[in-house]
Amino acid sequence: MRLSIVIPFMNPDSGHFAAMLAGLSEADFSVFSFVEVVLVNDGSTGRHQQEIADFSRASPTFHIKLIELPMNRGVSYARNIGMAESQGDWIALHDADDVSLPARFAMSARFLQQHPEVIAVAGDMQVFNDQDNAQLMRLFPLRHDDICVDNLFYCAMAQPALMINRALWLQSQVQYTDKMDMAQDWDFVIRISHHGKLANLAMPLVRYRQHHKQRSHAISGEFANCHVRGIWAIWG
Repeated sequence: MRLSIVIPFMNPDSGHFAAMLAGLSEADFSVFSFVEVVLVNDGSTGRHQQEIADFSRASPTFHIKLIELPMNRGVSYARNIGMAESQGDWIALHDADDVSLPARFAMSARFLQQHPEVIAVAGDMQVFNDQDNAQLMRLFPLRHDDICVDNLFYCAMAQPALMINRALWLQSQVQYTDKMDMAQDWDFVIRISHHGKLANLAMPLVRYRQHHKQRSHAISGEFANCHVRGIWAIWG
């Protein structure tokens, strides 16, 4: 099996970025014959070369591809670029400040291999904060029908834990909506649900970091609701 991991980033905290990359170095990739990490620099002004160089030395078997965008285009655009460049059978999406648990990639890929009708699989999240304190476990529905029902009210798949069947995704021609930087994961999951089954594994796959530099932390609920209302208008 071949795996692509797509990681867009823009001025990430160096400690968070290094911890995310270290988590990849420690993960179980024994079931894969090929692993590529597609890093998409979405117009960062800060330095990130050292963290990537350290990661490259720690993970010599990985194929690391760095895409440098000349200006900030938004996370949806950057993620689309990374996915288009991916060559794996499966595409794992990854945020620049979260940490994947060691079994995430192998468990998700095995599930997709055993369920060829599934276009995307994710799982539960361990939520923690800047002090590395575990706060809660976020759980999600497991079956396609339950996920689709819950998608009426919130995004019922954790994007930081999402892995996609690349062949089905290419057939779907679904991309992240450009310049939609809030609720873009919800919109994407709803649209791919029309092209294959969705599933969540009954286990945590990622440690989701909550911190004050997150885009969602700085946006008021009323602003976020504009994006939510847009999804309801399109799919309601």
